[in-house]
Parts: sequence; structure tokens; C-alpha cells
Amino acid sequence: MGLGLLTTIVILWIGPHFYAGMGEQGASLSAALTYSHLIFSGAILIWTFNLMLAAVRGTGNMTLPMVVVCGGALALIPVSAC
Repeated sequence: MGLGLLTTIVILWIGPHFYAGMGEQGASLSAALTYSHLIFSGAILIWTFNLMLAAVRGTGNMTLPMVVVCGGALALIPVSAC
């Protein structure tokens, strides 16, 4: 949880400077920050999810984590557009 919280804090803090350094400005900077804040506000959940998948892989079950990650990636495509 600590690393997820740290990730969220760092991105929220340096995100505007990072994106501006990449050349974002105006409406594109605003859109990038909105998307970034939405995604990285759930960093604790992402860290926890990946730690659980690592524990399952450690038991020798490689199929379940693969199905979950690939299924999530397929679901992310239409959801990201929203």
C-alpha cells in the first residue's frame, strides 16, 4: 500500500511538470492531467493486484494470472475510450 500511495503522490506532484516538459500545453495538457489523475489515483489497487498475481504465480499456477491480465488488457481497450 505504501508504494502505491507513493506512486500516486509522486505522479500528482510532478505530473504537470512532466507533461509540460514533454511539450503538452493548453487543452492537451489538461486532458493528459485528467487522464493521469484518474489512472494513478488507483495506484494502490494496481500494486495490490500485481502482488496478488505474483503470489498466485509463485504457487505454480501460471494460467490464471495470464488469463486475468490478458482479459483485463482486452477490457481496457474499450474502457479507455470512455
